[in-house]
Amino acid sequence: GFAPMRAGLAELAQIEFQNFRYLPGYGDGGLRLQYGAMAQNVEAVIPELAGHNEKGETINYDWGALMFVGLRAIQELKADNDNLRTEFENLKRKVAR
Repeated sequence: GFAPMRAGLAELAQIEFQNFRYLPGYGDGGLRLQYGAMAQNVEAVIPELAGHNEKGETINYDWGALMFVGLRAIQELKADNDNLRTEFENLKRKVAR
């Protein structure tokens, strides 16, 4: 079934995002600067996004799902901004009286 997304701004703020280059033999072998997070950092905050190898080691994460967490965080920020704008307008009206 469907349920509201649990993760959002609070979780996203806890993930350390980094630039890195792959080691030789991995990814593009270090040719291009990468953007992202270490799978272990994502797992520490949102465990269900982590992927593991046959030994149980954390090896990757669902970056597509993490993108949706980021989109939810944007929605939360917009709601906060809208609330602050309303508060500001109310204060301006009180001061203008």
